[in-house]
Amino acid sequence: HWHGFFQAGTSWADGPAFVTQCPIAAGNSFLYDFKVPDQAGTFWYHSHLSTQYCDGLRGAFVVYDLFDPHRLRYDIDNADTVITLEDWYHVVAPQNGPIPTPDSTLINGLGRYAGGPTSPLAVVRVLWGLRYRFRLVSLSCDPNWTFSIDGHKLLVIEADAVNVQPVEVDSIQIFAGQRYSFVLKANQQSRNYWIRA
Repeated sequence: HWHGFFQAGTSWADGPAFVTQCPIAAGNSFLYDFKVPDQAGTFWYHSHLSTQYCDGLRGAFVVYDLFDPHRLRYDIDNADTVITLEDWYHVVAPQNGPIPTPDSTLINGLGRYAGGPTSPLAVVRVLWGLRYRFRLVSLSCDPNWTFSIDGHKLLVIEADAVNVQPVEVDSIQIFAGQRYSFVLKANQQSRNYWIRA
């Protein structure tokens, strides 16, 4: 299922199994082919079959706008500036009980949990002096987060694929399915800064 796309004339490509199409059988594939002539921004997709969404079948989807009204506010906007937030359940949903609780949070697919192995964390690299458009996407099933980057202000310019009047904030509260774009000015002393969610 594609979040935010109008699907005018292509409702068959919206994705929910048993609603607009039959489920995609194991070992098979399905090509979604639809046009988005009047939409641009940050979107996301997920499965609607059983518990596949919470078990990880989800991702970000960006439609770039050649005429973005905010284009003079940033220097960089590419695949490296997408940040995804996900809840991670260490067992698959059918075994997790009626009201599952996430075991940890993932940022761009990486994270740690109490008592777990020391694993790599997501690293987002920037160059001093440049302005980055980050696309923050909550791919979560349930939780909401307060997102921030230590020592930096965030200039919000998009919410759920809609351009907004820029507003500078210290943090962004983001719920399941929401998307925000913000501009970060890499103008602080060069060192590591924690990304928090």
